[in-house]
Amino acid sequence: VISGAKEFFNVLRCLLEEENMDSCKYGEDIQIIKMNGSKVPPVNLYCDNQIVFVCEKAVLKVRGSQSDDEQVEETSNCDDDA
Repeated sequence: VISGAKEFFNVLRCLLEEENMDSCKYGEDIQIIKMNGSKVPPVNLYCDNQIVFVCEKAVLKVRGSQSDDEQVEETSNCDDDA
């Protein structure tokens, strides 16, 4: 479990520190909450033996005139532009 936690931590740090990426790109999408409820930035996580909860930020559904199928199709087409 400890080795898995260290590997996960390294992945988080890589996401925030890569030179080719905006260091704030994932900062708002990743929240690390300690047992007492205080938030810790991912870059400062590995400093003590502390219990933390890692939560993915929920993505809200956009209500509009499109059906769910059309929204999914539109999202999948975004990858073709890259």
